[in-house]
Amino acid sequence: NVDRLTDAVVDIFDQHLRNHLPGGADRWQAVGRVAFSATVRFYVERSMPIRFVLPAFPCKSPNTESKVLGTLPDLGEELALRTMDFVGKMIKQVYPPGVSFLIVSDGHVFSDLLGVDDNAVVQYGNTLRAMSQTMGLSCPFGFSGLDDLLLMPSNSASDLARLGLDDLVLEQPLDSLVTPDANRARRILQATSGSSEEFLKKEIMEDPEVTTLYRGFSRFLLEDLNHPSLANLPSKNARKKLCARLAFLMIMRNRAYSAMVALVYPLHIRISIHPHPNAGPKFGIRLIHPTYLYRGEQAAAKIELFHTPTPWHNCIVRDVNGAHILMHRNIVETAAKAKNIQYSIELYPDARPSHIQIECPFADV
Repeated sequence: NVDRLTDAVVDIFDQHLRNHLPGGADRWQAVGRVAFSATVRFYVERSMPIRFVLPAFPCKSPNTESKVLGTLPDLGEELALRTMDFVGKMIKQVYPPGVSFLIVSDGHVFSDLLGVDDNAVVQYGNTLRAMSQTMGLSCPFGFSGLDDLLLMPSNSASDLARLGLDDLVLEQPLDSLVTPDANRARRILQATSGSSEEFLKKEIMEDPEVTTLYRGFSRFLLEDLNHPSLANLPSKNARKKLCARLAFLMIMRNRAYSAMVALVYPLHIRISIHPHPNAGPKFGIRLIHPTYLYRGEQAAAKIELFHTPTPWHNCIVRDVNGAHILMHRNIVETAAKAKNIQYSIELYPDARPSHIQIECPFADV
C-alpha cells in the first residue's frame, strides 16, 4: 500500500508539476525519480502531509515599461498559486493526508541588487499573502522570508555585534532604499551561509554549466534592469560589466540562501522555479499548469537553462475565450498596436493591475 501510494503521488508530480528538460539534460528517470520517491515515502509511511518548500515570489521586476504591469502580484501569481493547489488537490484524491506548500520569498536576498526598495518587497509579500486567503485554495500554503528563516526580531542591531559582523560590508552597486532589518539579514546570510568569491570564479572558469548560468544571468540583468545607475553609465560595455558583477553577486547570494533553506527545512521536498536536471535534491517545476495556458504554452519566450519564465518577470495576456499567455508587456503592446487589436489593462477591485485583455482570440493574432 505504501509503494502504491508513493508511486501515485510521484506520478502526479511528474505529469502535472515537474518541469521536463528537453533532450538528454533531464535525469529524472535515471536517478531523480528514485530520490524524489524516497522523500515522498518518508511522509506516506507516517501518513503525514507531504511538505514542499519553494524559494520564489520575490518581487516584481523593476522593468515596468517592458516586462510587468506593476509592482504587486497580479493574475500571473494567482495562476501560479492555483497551479500548486490544483496539483495538491489531485494528490489528496489518491493520498488523503495531502500536501502543503511553503513559499520562502527570496525578495530581500536580491532586491538591493536589482535596485528594488526593500519596502516594495514587503508590500509585494503582504499582497501575495492576502491574495492567497481570498482565492479559496484547498491546500495549506505558508509564507516566509529571509527574516523568518533567521528568526530575527525587529530592531535587533545587537545581533551583528554579538555575531562579530559589525564590520561586514555588503556590496550594493545599485541605489535603492534599504531597511536596517533587511540589510542586517543579508549580512548575516552572507556571513553564515555564503561561499568565497574565489571558489565561484574558479567554477565559472572551469564548469561549463556554471559558466552558462553566469552568462545567462548577465544577459538577463542587462535586459531586465531599467535603473538610472545603468542609464548613466558611459557605454554599453560599462553596463555589461556592471550586470556581470551583479550576476556574480546574485549567484553568490542564491547559493547562500539555498543552503540556508536546506538547513532550516531538511525534510521538505525542495522544488524550484529554475530548470534543473531533476536528479535531486532540487526539482524544477512549471509555475503555471498547461491547462491555464493557450495551447499549453508556458511563455512566448524560450525556456533557457538558467531561467524559466515567471509571473514576476512577465504579465498575463487573456483573450476573448479566456485563454492565457505569459509574456513580456512590451511584446503584447507592440503586437496589438501593429495589428490594430484592441486591448486594455484590467484591474482588481483595489485598482491593482491584473492582466492585459485583448479583444480577439489568440488564433487571430
